[in-house]
Amino acid sequence: MNNRVFKFRLWNIEDKSWDNPALLEVWDSSGVLKHLYDHNDEKSVVQQFTDVLDKNGKEIYEGDIIKRTMEVGPHCSYPDFKLSDPQKVSLGEVKWGSYSDGEYANAIECYMLDNDSLSELIYRTKRDYQQYIHTYEVVGNIFENADLLN
Repeated sequence: MNNRVFKFRLWNIEDKSWDNPALLEVWDSSGVLKHLYDHNDEKSVVQQFTDVLDKNGKEIYEGDIIKRTMEVGPHCSYPDFKLSDPQKVSLGEVKWGSYSDGEYANAIECYMLDNDSLSELIYRTKRDYQQYIHTYEVVGNIFENADLLN
């Protein structure tokens, strides 16, 4: 059984710093999350852990800025194919959105990186028959490093 991990972080807009997310959570004695306070004020922003780790094992949260690197893999059908520089490295923000793949998935709500499902992207990196090798790394977040997306 795969248990989803529920974690949060809390950005204080006024202080421009991270607050203790324990302000939001109520746990019972067995470690089960019983209640999450509706933190709806104009002083802070709540962001949730996506339950996905980057290439270094760092937790990925919504609002993180991800560096996506793509290389031609060992099983590429076109051995002479070269990726252009813009294809090799890109930055994107992790957001909650609606994913459709045009075939099987239609309007599934999930964490997104650009127009792709974050979980599907990470899953693809673990397949050994990929024609392209993708890696994902947290390089910042939209509050402290927004300039990375410009």
